[in-house]
Amino acid sequence: MRNIFPHPYTPDDADHWLAVAAADPCPEGIWTIEVVGEAVGGLGLLRQRDVECCSAETGYWLGEAHWGRGIVSDAVNRVTELARAEPDLVRVYAAIFAWNAASMRVLERNG
Repeated sequence: MRNIFPHPYTPDDADHWLAVAAADPCPEGIWTIEVVGEAVGGLGLLRQRDVECCSAETGYWLGEAHWGRGIVSDAVNRVTELARAEPDLVRVYAAIFAWNAASMRVLERNG
């Protein structure tokens, strides 16, 4: 997670995020990862600006109880497919921590 993401994440943080998202929804996309009707993670795709306008950054998180089941790999695949449908978008990327081998594998699986 980026440093801007509060830790620990409190109910007040969630309320603030929902209020901000409702006031200025992201046009690119922010999705909930759901398993059997329960929100267990999140995924976003943010188109970059200025000279990087043909690129989009993706980021994701998943609750630890759901790790190792291919859930995020599937979600990233779906978002990447959406991005490929945009004719002027040529690159989707994600920033990852060097120690996060599982996140690296998600990206490798999705090309």
